Amino acid sequence: MASECSSSHSSVHSKRALLIGNNKYKKNSELQYCTNDAK
Repeated sequence: MASECSSSHSSVHSKRALLIGNNKYKKNSELQYCTNDAK
């Protein structure tokens, strides 16, 4: 049985993520490191 994803036919996909750090929530206590973690 042939493999579905051979090296000669594989395509390259790029993935991206949007990260947002928010230390100041209105209803919860203030966080300390979210903004730095997002950087």
